[in-house]
Amino acid sequence: FVGVLGYADDLILLSPTVTGLVKMIKICENYANDHDILFNGKKSKYLVFGKDGKYKYNPTIKVNNEIVVKCESADHLGHPLHTENTYDALVEKGITSLNSSFHSFMTRFKNCYATAKNKLFHQYCSSMYGSQLWLLKSNSVQKKILPKWRKYHRIVLGVPNTTHCDLLPLIAEQMPLECSLDLKYIAFYKSIATSENGIIKYIADNMINSHSSTLGKNMRHLTYKYDIDINDILSFSKGRMSQKCHHKWKTGIDKIYPAHASVVKDMLGIKEERNTRILSNDECDIIIESTCTM
Repeated sequence: FVGVLGYADDLILLSPTVTGLVKMIKICENYANDHDILFNGKKSKYLVFGKDGKYKYNPTIKVNNEIVVKCESADHLGHPLHTENTYDALVEKGITSLNSSFHSFMTRFKNCYATAKNKLFHQYCSSMYGSQLWLLKSNSVQKKILPKWRKYHRIVLGVPNTTHCDLLPLIAEQMPLECSLDLKYIAFYKSIATSENGIIKYIADNMINSHSSTLGKNMRHLTYKYDIDINDILSFSKGRMSQKCHHKWKTGIDKIYPAHASVVKDMLGIKEERNTRILSNDECDIIIESTCTM
């Protein structure tokens, strides 16, 4: 078992058995008594994990003689844990956060030009807090949060909602969000794999070879996707890794897309009075729509 994973006053105990958990709670209670600390049983929760979340055992667990409530889900440091599907719960939390960020963003900046909104959108709505816990190739990521983000990006740019996905990063002159998530995870792995903390490094070294861990699944996905190995990831600089990911994406898109993106950017420039006015806004919109969807 892992004795305790903690941050500040927010602790998690993990145990494969009820007996082990009771012993661990007792150790925590004794430590608290020795150091004048109080663990609040009323605010505590316990989750029972089993196959498909269908393990129905209901033991009585107490902390400081207070009965701990059994739950199907709980949050730790803003990240949901769920007895049935934590992967989906994590991404759903990310979608909720994205929705909130986008609507707040549009309330403040809806009257700005598209180019200004584009830059601000990437600053305000691209953090994807906690994405290091996501399973990158899961349907929740690939078919829910990425399409949702692209939908909002189209609104920000003022292009048709049928605009080709690969055109958006070219018009915006930004890294695709999928690549950004990949790079974020690679940086996360590199930070724990090279950590000076022996426990953290030990966990990274073990999980990289696990076929059931999120870390193992994600790293196998990324090494295959970008045709690299773990040694490359550990030795490449941040800039070199970014170039490799971006190059891999760019070589996989339609060769005509960069030219189409250039046309759309020119039309946006005319609409925003940054380029010489040779067309009306309506004419620009017609060209943008046809170029983005052809």
